[in-house]
Amino acid sequence: EAFTCGEISYLLFGIPILLGMTLGFILAAVSPAVIVSGMFELHNAGYGTSKGIPSLVVAAASFDDVLAISGFSVFLDLALKTDSSSLITNIMHGPSTIVFGVVLGLLAGLMLSFSTFIWNNRWKRTAAVLTIGLMLTLTMSKAHYPGSGMLGCLVMGIGWRSRCVCRNSVPEDENLSGTVASDLAIVWYNLCEPLLFGAIGHALDLGSLSNKLVLQSFVTIFVGLFFRVITAYLVTGYRGDLNQNERFFIALAWIPKATVQAALCSLPLDLILETMSDENYVEWGEEIKNIAILSILFTAPIGSVVIQHLGPRLLSHENCEECVDEESWSAREKLREE
Repeated sequence: EAFTCGEISYLLFGIPILLGMTLGFILAAVSPAVIVSGMFELHNAGYGTSKGIPSLVVAAASFDDVLAISGFSVFLDLALKTDSSSLITNIMHGPSTIVFGVVLGLLAGLMLSFSTFIWNNRWKRTAAVLTIGLMLTLTMSKAHYPGSGMLGCLVMGIGWRSRCVCRNSVPEDENLSGTVASDLAIVWYNLCEPLLFGAIGHALDLGSLSNKLVLQSFVTIFVGLFFRVITAYLVTGYRGDLNQNERFFIALAWIPKATVQAALCSLPLDLILETMSDENYVEWGEEIKNIAILSILFTAPIGSVVIQHLGPRLLSHENCEECVDEESWSAREKLREE
């Protein structure tokens, strides 16, 4: 999907191929906000649980976002590196972004894993995750490695949870990840999400968008999605226990775009305005931002409908004996209902 969208952006908008690839990786990320909540509801209702389909979709979506953010960082560095550094240095800047993100994320996860010694209650763990995540993001952005901070936050959560499980540092009756996720969901739904999407909505001037731009954006987004859906359907065929309906649902469940696009869409334009005075690049940065925002408007409703309405029709229903910790998610579900 990323390479397809990058090539189409070059053909339709004239965006240089390296800069177009940053758009491609922005569009290739899927929305955790839509997918996780939808899969959680399907899991609780007992759809696809015997084959682990909700867990598969969520896990693959998380890996998809890691890959998309990494690819975005690499191509953004290659496309907009304007200093006098050598070509080798510029090329190595992309992989070093990934290395820094992974290393810093693992170190942060290691710090958090000492939960019974330092972060010995719920509010401390939540504050630690939020503070360290913000420090990673802001520090690496200041050091001109914005992708490292975002990647580090993703790796931090994985490393923290894995290390805690391996060390048995969490009491068996305490759902560490669930309680912290619930607290962070409160912060996200009440503060961060309205600010993020409000700022993005304010940045999109629908009156300035031509019909041609909207049509070309539609083509770019949905041609990329076509290749994603076809590839996902074919790849899931290697797992022999999935029938055609289940494979089709899994492929469609990765359609929605939202949070990652909202977070990344303005970064190329910001970097262009900071480092360049080329009007063509400014125009391309504006187009990347607009296309990414339009992808949210086009795909988020479709993805939500697919998960909510096609899930019960395409997935088999089982009596789910393995209950999800409802208490740890109660705050999130209450907010969603409101």
